[in-house]
Amino acid sequence: MNVRRQIIEIDGRRNHLRYVGSGPPVLLLHQSPQTSATQLTLMEELAPDYLVIAPDTPGFGLSDLLPNDQPRIADFADNLQRVLEILGVRQALVMGVHTGAQIAMALADQHPDAVAHMVLDGVPAFNQLEQAHILSGYFEPNPPRWDGSHLIRLWGKIAEQTIFFPWFDQRPAARMTLDQAPPQIWDGYIHDYLYAGEDYKVGYGAAFSWDAVPVAERITRPCHILFRRGDPLEHTADRLSGVPESVSIESIEMNPEVVRARVREIFSQVSAGTALETVEPPAAHADAFVDGEGGQWRVRQFGHADRFILLLHDLGSSGDSAADFAVELHSVGDDAFRVVLPDLPFHGETGPMGGSADDPHAIAQLLLEQFLGEGCLGIVALGGAAAIAAHLYALKPALPVTLHQPICPAGVELDAERWWPVRPMDECGAHLLRRWRQLRQAQLFFPWYDTTAKGAVRSAKPLDPEMLQQQLFDALRCDEHGTEVWRAALRTDLSAILHEAKLVTGIEGRPESGAAASLQVVPDPAAAAAAHAQAVLKLLDANR
Repeated sequence: MNVRRQIIEIDGRRNHLRYVGSGPPVLLLHQSPQTSATQLTLMEELAPDYLVIAPDTPGFGLSDLLPNDQPRIADFADNLQRVLEILGVRQALVMGVHTGAQIAMALADQHPDAVAHMVLDGVPAFNQLEQAHILSGYFEPNPPRWDGSHLIRLWGKIAEQTIFFPWFDQRPAARMTLDQAPPQIWDGYIHDYLYAGEDYKVGYGAAFSWDAVPVAERITRPCHILFRRGDPLEHTADRLSGVPESVSIESIEMNPEVVRARVREIFSQVSAGTALETVEPPAAHADAFVDGEGGQWRVRQFGHADRFILLLHDLGSSGDSAADFAVELHSVGDDAFRVVLPDLPFHGETGPMGGSADDPHAIAQLLLEQFLGEGCLGIVALGGAAAIAAHLYALKPALPVTLHQPICPAGVELDAERWWPVRPMDECGAHLLRRWRQLRQAQLFFPWYDTTAKGAVRSAKPLDPEMLQQQLFDALRCDEHGTEVWRAALRTDLSAILHEAKLVTGIEGRPESGAAASLQVVPDPAAAAAAHAQAVLKLLDANR
């Protein structure tokens, strides 16, 4: 079964969820600072018998923060109830992990009719002294730094979390004895932290500030509480001795397969809510997952006009990195057209789209089928997406195209093997620093690996570590597919598209577009977006 995704809006805020299957509703709530992606295996195991829904907790994944500055677990539960109401789910079986277990308990406490039965995988029942100790050092500020040193600190923190609890307390009393996870697992945690950014401490802080004991003692819904052996929460289990008879507490192996099997067993033996064939979340207009051939595209739209421009982000990147360009493009257009910005296949939040789409020609064919129908005014392609535009132009020659910063330098022979190298993981996290260094060098040299005076990029704009952090996140999500698509892009003949493009812009001081005879030099991306908007407006005037 294919797990589907959607973003719904509550008071203008995004709430992202995954869902699959049909039958009695099951709600899966992840721990902090992770996302609903951690529930995919259990979702697929439950899907033959249940309608399984897994939301991203606000502030994590693609779900926006709650509006109040210091939300409590109660606020997360109220938001979750609103999600269920929008989905038409009146009552569900609920399974929560750590923070998710707290939110499940609060949901049952505040909205008892919404919960048929709960399974809680670890309930944090810390006392006030423990809470104060955890909060004293758990959320150490670690903003992006120009040299990438914050990444090593982040990797070290994640590694320590399976050795000490809390991670910053290295006393023997805080030592745990757990099997150490492979680097791939730690890398997944890196993704979770990069999703949330420094705001991860908001929802996570609410979890460590919540007193579970009084809520547990007044639970009225049937509930199983599981404590994994070796979990740092295990020692708090005896603090829940005052729970009612409808609540059972048991110890279970740390093995995730054993836990999932126990969850399935419990759910198979309890009463559930009314079966549903599916849910149909009302998709947000500005940011949504759109069905395509073989999968879902993540698509953002700026504006509401009937006619639109398709904006293609740079290769190895995502729509997140192109959002500012899209905002400026639409703003200068004064709503004469809307901007449609999809994550390309294997980029950002868009998957493989049913097969191998890691070369510009295959991506162009998918874009043609999905987006280039009636109402499309043309394409604006950024960076390496010029190669995709070239293939689209070959498929549909009448399509107007503009390019920004195409990779087509004069007199520079690019080494496709070095341009976007595969970065294998290692247990010290050095692969993160190597990718960061590549992305930083790309702002300072062209090509990035040519650090001679000849390759120096001269720009008056200082480097932005936040921008590099977004580029790193994009690169990690794209992974090895970025290598393949870039290699194919660098082999693409751009001569025809450069000749036919309505506009080609490049940033002052950067040599990438030196081969474009009609290059218009601009000081920054905002000026480039404004120039492209004017080109689109000319197209509109010509077609009236």
